[in-house]
This record gives sequence, structure tokens and C-alpha cells, in this order.
Amino acid sequence: MKWTDQRPNFCEGIVSGPPEYVNSITSLFLVFYGLAGLFITQNHNIIIRASSALLAATGIGSIAYHATLHHGWGQVDGLPMLIASYLGAYQAFDISLYKRLYIDGKNQRRYEIASGILAFIIMCLLCISLALSVSDDTEHWFSILFLIPEVSIAVAVGIIKYNFTNNVKLSFANDVQRAFKIMYVGIGSAVTAAIFWFTTESLCKSYPWLRFLYAHGIWHASIS
Repeated sequence: MKWTDQRPNFCEGIVSGPPEYVNSITSLFLVFYGLAGLFITQNHNIIIRASSALLAATGIGSIAYHATLHHGWGQVDGLPMLIASYLGAYQAFDISLYKRLYIDGKNQRRYEIASGILAFIIMCLLCISLALSVSDDTEHWFSILFLIPEVSIAVAVGIIKYNFTNNVKLSFANDVQRAFKIMYVGIGSAVTAAIFWFTTESLCKSYPWLRFLYAHGIWHASIS
């Protein structure tokens, strides 16, 4: 497909077509939270910083995509989000490996080997997902491909909770509990976003009045 080829309308534009004003404006949530991860939070983890930059890039692509519905901008919208999700899945599982093997097990070499295997597997899945997402005959699989790392993150959070509720120093207990609360809020908002997206976008052609819910804007705010 060419950059300017039109892609199907979202729920908002199902009647009027582009530009989709609400979807474009609400994409600013993606830009804001991405930039917040880069410049407001005190985080020196390079993977989280890269994911934050990708989230901001997704927002820029999303603004242009919903304004034009051009295929090229659709790729700028979707692919950074997919990359960030796989990086997040790697980071989430790696935290547990670091705790179990390096901190508790005192074995740096075992952690490096396990983390390397994990990185190889997840990056291979990412490459396959990217290839499927940009191919004309398989790009409709994007929602499923995006769901894989998101579900993986949710599973990893459960593993993290198991690993970090045992043998945690008392002085860090409050920080750990606060971190879990933040993670639960994040997972809850992501699940809410997914429900709004899958239900409204799939039913919009049959029930055009759903476009007045502007549910895709809720997706932008919640997934951020």
C-alpha cells in the first residue's frame, strides 16, 4: 500500500470520514504520558525511557492518522505502540529474573544467561509481529498481535508480586505496595481501554449511533 492510501474509518468517522477530530485531539494523551515518562518521572531505566519515547511517537502518529486515515500514518501510529509493548513485556519478566537470580540467588551469570534468552525470544516475537503488521494480507491481525505482549505484561505483574512479597526488606515494604497499586491501576485502565476499542469498533458498522460515544478517545486516554 502507498503512504496516502485510505484505511477504513474508525467509529467516529464512519459517517463523515476524516478528519476524526476527537480521535486526533485525544491522541495528545499518548504524547503527554510519553513525554512525562521521559522528562517528569525520575527513571533511569533505558527500556522504560525508550518505551516512553515510543509512546510519545505513537501519539504523534495517531494525531496525523486520525486526521487523514492515511496508511503511512497508520503505521507510525501502530508500530511504535507494538514495539513499546514488547519492550514492556521484556522488562516486566526481567524484573523477576533479576530478583530471583541476581538479588536472592547471588548469581550474576545465571541472570545474564536467562535474561539473554528472554530478550532473544521476545525480540523474535516482536520482529515476527512487525512483519505481520505491515503485510497487506495480515495487517488485520494487529489487534491480536498487540494483545499478546499486553497479556504477557499482566502475567508478569502477577509473577512480580509473588517474587517481591517474599523476603522484601521491611524498609522497602511500603514502596513495594505502592508500586503494586500503580501497576494494578495501569492494568485496569489498559483492560478498560481494550474493552471499549474491541466492542465499539466491531459494532459501529451495525450501530452507527455508537460513534457519538467517542469510545476510541477513551482508548487513547486509558491505554496511555
